[in-house]
Amino acid sequence: MSDTMAVSTMIEPPLNNVKHSYTTGLQATCETFWQGLTLEEKNASTNPEYSRSFNDEHAWDPAGPVQDAWNKTIYPNILKPLFLGNGEAIFKRRRKQPHYIITCWMVGKERQSAHPSVVFICDDAKFSEKALKLVRKSEVHGRWGFRVYGYRTKIASNRGGSDRKAEGNGGICGTLFNVGDESNVYDYSATIGGAVVINGVYFGVTVSHAFLDAHYGDQTDGSDDDSDESSSDTDLDILEHEESIKLRATQAFATDSTGSNQTRLLGDIPETMPGFENGRTQPAFWSIEADWALIRLIDSASPKNSVSTEDGEIVLSKYSVWAEGRVWAAVGPLKPVPAIASQTLCGLSTPYSGFRDVFALRMKPEPGDCGAWVVNADEKSVVGSIVAGCSAQDITYVAPATEIFEGIKSRFTSMQFPPVHQLSPQKVGSFELWRLLGGDLIKVTRPARSMTEEERRLRIARWATRRWMRKVGLRPSTMKGVDKSLLPEQQGLYLDPGVVTSKPN
Repeated sequence: MSDTMAVSTMIEPPLNNVKHSYTTGLQATCETFWQGLTLEEKNASTNPEYSRSFNDEHAWDPAGPVQDAWNKTIYPNILKPLFLGNGEAIFKRRRKQPHYIITCWMVGKERQSAHPSVVFICDDAKFSEKALKLVRKSEVHGRWGFRVYGYRTKIASNRGGSDRKAEGNGGICGTLFNVGDESNVYDYSATIGGAVVINGVYFGVTVSHAFLDAHYGDQTDGSDDDSDESSSDTDLDILEHEESIKLRATQAFATDSTGSNQTRLLGDIPETMPGFENGRTQPAFWSIEADWALIRLIDSASPKNSVSTEDGEIVLSKYSVWAEGRVWAAVGPLKPVPAIASQTLCGLSTPYSGFRDVFALRMKPEPGDCGAWVVNADEKSVVGSIVAGCSAQDITYVAPATEIFEGIKSRFTSMQFPPVHQLSPQKVGSFELWRLLGGDLIKVTRPARSMTEEERRLRIARWATRRWMRKVGLRPSTMKGVDKSLLPEQQGLYLDPGVVTSKPN
């Protein structure tokens, strides 16, 4: 039997379940949601742009009324609570939990005859059988008229060894790294999505699962026990004790792009840092449940959050909500991959993060892609981070950026993006105007000819510091006890010969 196959577990509606009768004083007949749609609404419920082979039929992404019903009601109010509330029963007697996906496809021989369907994707047969029983008992089939399918294939966390080579100095976004420690560099690859700055320190943002022990990896344990005895040790306990989980390794190494196979240390995930005390949440620099980690970068140069698309270089200075349409997966700083984003919510469950909301990207997943940012070039914003993939269907799954960055900001309120702005001088009479591209115009008030280059740089750096202090709510009277080495003018964060590297938003 091949590793990938679709299981024909479609649930045909029994004749007596096509319509449901309710007695409420008067006899009323209620159609299912699907039956109640007009022909025009049914045709509008299938996205015609792309189809995938599925069993002996085809599957399309939903659109229109079906997508709305799925995103607003069926997935968040029925299926998600169903799996969150019954996880312990499903995972009884299991040493490891499999990865799985719950999604919605329109399935049929032709697009015009496609039917809304719940598709459960997992490579574990016994677990899939238990999960499908749950869905059969829900109102998704009876009230809403959705069919139910199981699809046997692997959902991977995309953290394996990668053949992708490290690229030149195109910026921090899409930097491939291997996980390691003081004595070993492991064959676990992941990607730094980009950088954030917290209290004047730069961190690379990636996924935490790349640093976990192999126990939480992609392999599932083939053994299962259908006994009704309750399990005394399930992986669900992991999520209840995140603070007790230890990372297998905490360092990130990049391979030399020259092909010499030499590695260099990019940074590490700190346990604690002076000035970063966070008593409310420990550990502070990673989250297993939200699957993010902050790598303290050792390079003294300010990282550049830029991605080079076919339309030119874009600098990322914000994050935004997920949007349907064309996006870029920054799996390399110089060669991001164009992809099509779906607006359909999916449920992804992993043994480390539990059950969470993700979106699908029409892109073949590759080992090491996890952690890469997905970018909306029009908005110059980050919309998500790659966390898993299904190679059999060329689907990459992405966690929403809002979940990741709001989680970081809940721990470190000063978190911000480090945008890069060029300083371009324009002479006007005896003065110089320095324009922050995408920002303000600065006038150096002394005659340019009487100022040295160092004086000009210092004046602009001090201006930037005042802006930064206003941004974070500091006044000179409140600076007592503050480590002044963290100020922008001391760090050189704002002025790096001719370049302002971290002007506040």
